[in-house]
Amino acid sequence: MKGRACMEPHMIFARRAIQNRLDQLRTTLGDESIQKLADRLNTPGKDRLAAMWEVVTFHGLSKLGVLRHELPLETGRKPDIQFKSSDLEITADVTTVSDDGLHEINPAQKLHDLIYEQQLKLGLSQAGMNLDIDYREEETSRGVRTRLCLPSSTRLPELVRDEIVPKLKEQIDAGGRVLHVSIKNETASLRITIDPSKPTFSTMSHASYTSPTIRDKNPLYEALKAKAKQLRKAPGIVGVIVGDSSTGTLAKPLTGSTALTGRAIAEEFLRQYSSINFVLLITVREEPHTWYQVHERKMWLEVDLVSTLPDDISAKLEALFRGMLDAFPKPVNMPINASHRAKDSGFGWGYHGGFTMSGKRARFSAREILEVLAGQRTAEEINEQHKALHGSGHSISMPQWIDAQLRASRLPTQMSIIKTDENESDDWIEFEFGPPDAAITPFR
Repeated sequence: MKGRACMEPHMIFARRAIQNRLDQLRTTLGDESIQKLADRLNTPGKDRLAAMWEVVTFHGLSKLGVLRHELPLETGRKPDIQFKSSDLEITADVTTVSDDGLHEINPAQKLHDLIYEQQLKLGLSQAGMNLDIDYREEETSRGVRTRLCLPSSTRLPELVRDEIVPKLKEQIDAGGRVLHVSIKNETASLRITIDPSKPTFSTMSHASYTSPTIRDKNPLYEALKAKAKQLRKAPGIVGVIVGDSSTGTLAKPLTGSTALTGRAIAEEFLRQYSSINFVLLITVREEPHTWYQVHERKMWLEVDLVSTLPDDISAKLEALFRGMLDAFPKPVNMPINASHRAKDSGFGWGYHGGFTMSGKRARFSAREILEVLAGQRTAEEINEQHKALHGSGHSISMPQWIDAQLRASRLPTQMSIIKTDENESDDWIEFEFGPPDAAITPFR
């Protein structure tokens, strides 16, 4: 019998994998640079992902030639990478791209969270909520972009307080069971349904506003443009390496979509900034999966080199970056999830709640067992978490299984530590119990 574990890493790559690369980079970058990277990785926020991409990129290149970090140019700028191999000399910066700016302009999630806060205050914590937001298309001289019909994020509390909450209270006071709110004015157009008979999770629907439609007006282009200024007068082959921190500009456009690809945006950038020779785009893809398969999904890195260099030089660059990617760790989280979790403190979950049971042998999370022994968690807490994950009657939890062995007068005959690799965030402790032990059974 197997149970799913609660693994939800803070970043795209596992903590062990990142630390291994920091350790290996210390002789190349020096203690001061490593400490700066470690401080950024330890600080919750979006810069944590930027530091993560820098670490794996520096490490991958350090295996293939001579890497120098933040050596000053004649302009005073200090690029992330100055790299030399037998046949290539590269100056490059590493940057990340996210859609945070677009989320600020289209604050759907913030509105959802504000409504949910009021839902709890109104005593509707067990009711399902659906939020449906309309959109409009804005035509500009460069193209059309999608905007949600919402006020600015600073005005959302006013919208919730003055327009949404009074309508909900009015229906509650009138004995309404399923609550409906419709807002349509100059700044907002949306509909809300709160239904106690529906599941307790919430849903939200709106048009995609992160799919790029204008070549030189999107998060990827803006990030590249900022780096072009910093790399002015840089020696050798000059480029920008882009890591995905959750952006629609690096997503695969849907069939029939008018959205631009990351390659098309990078090509436009290179056309307008001839001082830059290449752009390397790195993102993560995953196989389609059901909710139940979420902990078993397959992920991989996808890389696209966009270059204005002659074919022979581009081929050498491609070979170099293939070698660099070979040294990258395996992705364990998608950028969209990592961008949210990177804002959290702590170390995230390991195999908590996961298990394997067979006869008198069982395997549980090493971290979870240590937390119980240290008094940081209780058996009751683990049982409640197990119930939430697996439902009532589906299986038994770790404390329940061990309790069953003790009730049967069995003691452990063997305990083993099952070590995992750098792409995991926990180890397993395996117990094997023997027959009833005379030490805890009546004489017979």
